[in-house]
Amino acid sequence: MMIQNLTNPTAAIQSTQPASQTLMNQLRAVAEVDLTKMSAKEKAELQEKCREFESLFVKMMLDTMRKSIERTKNESAALEQGKDIYEEMLYGEYAKEISQSGALGIGDMIFRQLTTPVVSAAEIARRYAQH
Repeated sequence: MMIQNLTNPTAAIQSTQPASQTLMNQLRAVAEVDLTKMSAKEKAELQEKCREFESLFVKMMLDTMRKSIERTKNESAALEQGKDIYEEMLYGEYAKEISQSGALGIGDMIFRQLTTPVVSAAEIARRYAQH
């Protein structure tokens, strides 16, 4: 069984929906699959997508923090634009490193949540009826 409905994060960012919502929808779609039948490769792929979601979240958090810094406008527009592009890429790499290190653990929590078997309400009712 291949996980076909997960796309790369670049495509998710270019979507009309907010990137975090798009990736979360993709993760939710995977959660509907019977995870006990997934191969080790598929579980590793799911774990990677969870880390990518964490990276996206950390990037959004870092961008918000970066916007709170007051800046002086003493430089040319071209230099300012170059700095902005560089900082955007730098903070993107920071986000990747933070998520890959597992320092926050958000990706791991999402993975555990998606791989934890869920008992349906009907199954719970059936089990209680037996006792």
